[in-house]
Amino acid sequence: MHDWKAKRLEYIDRISRQNHWTFGDNNPFFDEVWNLLPNTKAKNLKEFLKEKEEYEKRQSITYNKTNS
Repeated sequence: MHDWKAKRLEYIDRISRQNHWTFGDNNPFFDEVWNLLPNTKAKNLKEFLKEKEEYEKRQSITYNKTNS
């Protein structure tokens, strides 16, 4: 695993514990950990955050189309 991925997972774990979030689909980081991190082609955190932003835009557009 890339060093930036390990640091991101540590951050997510720390924030989740501080907020007493279980790691289920109610955790705001759930989609990131299960769908984005394992499949990313990003070489660093900056690239990943851009990729995540684009993914979230696509998800929002898809959600809006299905709920209109």
